[in-house]
Amino acid sequence: MNDQILPLASDDRESPHFLWDNTPDAPLGDGALEAESQQSPRPAQGIRWLQYDFDSENEFSESAVYWSAAKPGGHGNARLPRSFRIFYLNDGQWQRVKPEMPAPIADQLQRIDFPAMRTKSIRLEVTPSEKAPSGLYEWCVR
Repeated sequence: MNDQILPLASDDRESPHFLWDNTPDAPLGDGALEAESQQSPRPAQGIRWLQYDFDSENEFSESAVYWSAAKPGGHGNARLPRSFRIFYLNDGQWQRVKPEMPAPIADQLQRIDFPAMRTKSIRLEVTPSEKAPSGLYEWCVR
């Protein structure tokens, strides 16, 4: 997720990518972040997340994600997530980055700007598609 290798497209299976497991036994993210995990339409679904932890506080004001998603009729089964959010650790509490995140977009490094904040930990929270796993090629924070 941070190898700086960008794919040719969101359905590129030659480039390294990360998929969240979509099975009933897959670990779910911390539902306390957002209540959506309890409201999910399928028991196998829930919030999934990735997190960067740093040795010291850093200032961030931008993130970018290149999502993994198969094209109709193409190879692979990953789908764009239904939604995503970014959180940062502030005095031991997870705080949501504002503003609201846009809908996930395929075939590009989707850039998200937000007000600058300082943290040692930043988290990407994803609500996967209902029918297939969600994943990404790259997640950058600056």
